[in-house]
Amino acid sequence: MSKFPKPAEYYKLYENRVHRQKEYEKLLKELSSKTTSKKYFKENSLGRTYKKRNELHRNIVNSILNEYKSSNKPRIHFLLGSIGSGKTSAKDQILTDEDSKSEFVFINFDDLKKQLPEYGLLKRINPKQAAQFVQSESATLAGKLFKKAIQKKYNIIFEKNVRKDIVGKMQLKEEIKRVVKRGYLIFIHIVFLDSYEEAWKRVQKRAEEIKRFVPKQEVKETFNDLFPNFNALYKSLFRKSLFINLWYNGSDVKEAVWLSSILTGEKYSKYTVDGFGQIKPVNKKGFYVGWIEGLRFSSLPPGVLKRLKKLDFFSNIS
Repeated sequence: MSKFPKPAEYYKLYENRVHRQKEYEKLLKELSSKTTSKKYFKENSLGRTYKKRNELHRNIVNSILNEYKSSNKPRIHFLLGSIGSGKTSAKDQILTDEDSKSEFVFINFDDLKKQLPEYGLLKRINPKQAAQFVQSESATLAGKLFKKAIQKKYNIIFEKNVRKDIVGKMQLKEEIKRVVKRGYLIFIHIVFLDSYEEAWKRVQKRAEEIKRFVPKQEVKETFNDLFPNFNALYKSLFRKSLFINLWYNGSDVKEAVWLSSILTGEKYSKYTVDGFGQIKPVNKKGFYVGWIEGLRFSSLPPGVLKRLKKLDFFSNIS
């Protein structure tokens, strides 16, 4: 890192990149191969982000949120799934019952990457490192967007993987606690596939089409860890009032298919929810479930059913 210019010097070069194009592109290519944008713009051991980078983040967040209005009954949809599971493409099916999809702030790491100035250029000069270079910074940016959106009680769609950090904490757990305090109605959607191989095939196809490259190991980890991590999350949150939806988005369907909705928390013992049909308790832990036709489950591939039954709440449902 010592051979790279300090953030202030980087910005001087960035602002003169039209006249110093080759020099700037050479530096950015080196940076993307040896560090990340989040690490690079940290100014000191305390982890403070360079002030000009913070200003960029504020401008991005404000430009996105300026288009939205507060809600008296705010809703948030967490879209969870492995990399390549098709969360973004399943979004419209997931929000079918929402009258005004355009009123939801969509928090998506891939969209936020495009807001960071280095990403577009790197897709041309070092495409295999472009996404990785800004990945952790786009996560930071998503966190800032999320915090400001819930302060203003905007409706939100938050797309993410269920992952633990290096010390074993799960950011999603803290995010759910935050929206509970702000009075949000919370929907959690799990979008899943038949196999890791299918997820990797989709990721490769996307890389060919839009030059967004993701390491194979990262795809595998997000696939294998989805249900175990969700179980760990759920154990700490099952007393909260949550709608948990299962969506199958495998190779034998044209679009994501809703399988069931698990309603949790004591509040739901007296709840009626439009569109779910009859809601009945399925065990003593306080789960309530709205089903579509049960044959949908029996028609799933055996491997998918085996994975589903690893979900704590699903294993208790006959």
